[in-house]
Amino acid sequence: VMTVAMTFAFVGLATWTDLQLWVDRASGLGAESWGDLLTRTLTLHYAYHGSDILAIYTLLLAATPAMLFFLRAGHGRWVLLGSWLLWAGHALFPAEVSIWPIENSWYFPLAAWQMVFITGLVMGHARATVERERRGTPRSLAMAALPWVAVAATLLLLVAWSRAVTPFQILPESSFRPTGLEHEQWAVGTWDKVTLGPGRLAVFSALATISYALLTYAWKPVERAVGWLLVPLGAGALTVYATHLFLVVGGY
Repeated sequence: VMTVAMTFAFVGLATWTDLQLWVDRASGLGAESWGDLLTRTLTLHYAYHGSDILAIYTLLLAATPAMLFFLRAGHGRWVLLGSWLLWAGHALFPAEVSIWPIENSWYFPLAAWQMVFITGLVMGHARATVERERRGTPRSLAMAALPWVAVAATLLLLVAWSRAVTPFQILPESSFRPTGLEHEQWAVGTWDKVTLGPGRLAVFSALATISYALLTYAWKPVERAVGWLLVPLGAGALTVYATHLFLVVGGY
C-alpha cells in the first residue's frame, strides 16, 4: 500500500506541480497511458521518485516465507549461494541476468540488491538459531563461517577482476543520468552503485560489522546519548523512509 501510494503521490506532483523532484521530467513518466501506469504500479512494475526501493523491498518480503522455509529445513547455505550467484551473474551480464523489471528503477535492480536482503536474512536466522539452541562457541562459529567467507571473497575478487578487464555500460544511452556526468565518471566497475560493485559490498560489510560491534559493546552510553532518536526511527523505519522523501521535495 505504501509503495503504490507513494508512486501515485509523486506522479501527481510531477504532473500537476512545478516542484523540483530528483526525476528528470524531460524524459516523461515512462508510461504509455494512465491505464498502463495504473496497471504497472499495482503490479509493482512501475516506480517514481524513490518508490523503487520500497517496490523491491515489498517483492523481497513477499519471497521471505519461502526463504524461511528453506532456512528452517537447514538449507541456508544453498539460499546464500543462489543469492550470491544471482548477484554475480547480474554484475557480469546485467542485460542477460535480470529479474522483475521496474520502470524508472535504474539505480536498484532487484537481481543485484536482493543479495543484501537475503544475506542479512540468512545471518539473522543463523544468529537466532544459535541463541535459541546455545550451540557452539564464538570460535567454533567463526571457524564454521570461514569457508563461506572465503567463497564470498573469491567471488568478489573474480567479479572485480572480470569487470576491470572487460568494461561495459550499465545503462543504455537513452536512460536518465545526472546532468554533466560522463559514463566514465559514473562509478562503473568495482565501486558501482547500480549493480552493487564488489568494492562497495566489501566496504559496506566492514562498516556494518564495525557499527554492529560498536553498538553491541557500547550500547548503554549510545542509548543514553542518542537512543531517544535512534530507537523510534528504527521502530518506525517504513514511515520514516516515506516521510523523508517528501521532506526532500521540501528541501529542494
